[in-house]
Amino acid sequence: MVSQESALGADQTVNFPQLLHLPKELRLEIWRYTVTDPSTDGLVVHIDTDFVPVSALGCHPNQRPGLSLRQHSRFQRTFKTSFSKPRKQPINVAVLRSSRLVYEEALPLLYHSITFCPSDAAFAPFLMTLSDLAKSHIRHVRLAIDLPVIQAAGPSWSVKCAQVARLPGLRVVEIESGALHQAYSFHAERIQEKILWPLLKIKAPKRMTPADDNGFQEKLAKAAETFAAEKQLRTEHAEWEHVEFPSTASEEEEPLNTRKPLYNSPDYLQSPLTDALKRAVAANLHVQDDPAPREAEKDKEEEDQAGEASDWDIVSVASSSSTLSDRSEVVRDI
Repeated sequence: MVSQESALGADQTVNFPQLLHLPKELRLEIWRYTVTDPSTDGLVVHIDTDFVPVSALGCHPNQRPGLSLRQHSRFQRTFKTSFSKPRKQPINVAVLRSSRLVYEEALPLLYHSITFCPSDAAFAPFLMTLSDLAKSHIRHVRLAIDLPVIQAAGPSWSVKCAQVARLPGLRVVEIESGALHQAYSFHAERIQEKILWPLLKIKAPKRMTPADDNGFQEKLAKAAETFAAEKQLRTEHAEWEHVEFPSTASEEEEPLNTRKPLYNSPDYLQSPLTDALKRAVAANLHVQDDPAPREAEKDKEEEDQAGEASDWDIVSVASSSSTLSDRSEVVRDI
């Protein structure tokens, strides 16, 4: 049987089209079936905190990571991802590492098809591992209040909302309704504001999940009005302080490079000692160069000697003797 190559000749070998030589439309369809699961709608990826041994991150297994007994000396905080429900078809994300062209074409399809649900502590490490291209293609984010409502109305919730607000390609933000309904039912209005105000930083549309709640939109609008009123009040108060206390305002507006150093800074700790040493050296040089102090000390010594001599003369006149040995006799005579 004659092969196709020998039949066509050495110079007429058939060149089958390669994958990257296909039209872009066909390549996108191939990537869609490779990195996504079209049979599953609304795929949610949970991003949670995880701890892995230091040796698993590149450290030699026989190398001791540290002498401390604390947990972070043996484990490092990282993150892990998991899907909310099982997929019907596998997702082959390894194809993203084949070439830069495949990465730039297939990654947007993957990120547009899933919803990211990060926890408070795991979202920052997750974002640090992403490229700018990947961050720009995060379209859907679901926010869940991990801690009890009173604890969640603190910095961790505000930080997570601020991180979500920085995503440039964000389209929709979903908020799980369970914790918010708990805040509406059992906590004061101030706690509700601490939960709703950080959401105002996010400019993308926000909605409740699993079902849209009209009451949530009303409370969010009310929180926006309250936030704007308090912001206006703070602005007016700052303007009043600027007029009533101009010295304080000028200190607050002082550039950073002209402000006094902090108490615990090296410059602050070193400057008093340096000044004291300079003054001591200058005083020592002044004493060595100026003869007046030496003359004054000499005069003082002469006066002291004269005083001692006068006292000695009084004793010697009374006793008609010039020795101290006769003082006891003089006392007896008196």
